Amino acid sequence: MNDEGYRCWNCGIKKDKNSKYYQVRIVTHDGKLLFVPCCCQKCAEKVKNENMELHKERYYTTKNQSIQIGVW
Repeated sequence: MNDEGYRCWNCGIKKDKNSKYYQVRIVTHDGKLLFVPCCCQKCAEKVKNENMELHKERYYTTKNQSIQIGVW
């Protein structure tokens, strides 16, 4: 947050300073925790679910890695 307000992480709408927001803690691509602002509960739920699906996809991709034999 800053003195100018914030932008919703999901829909991008600009909100004025002192506006209510929903904070979502996401895990970034490099594994760090990041708190992001959302303008409404619907946007917050969407951000949370998309982040969860992204990491679920990564988990299954990693879990199902295959080892291949080749000649260099």
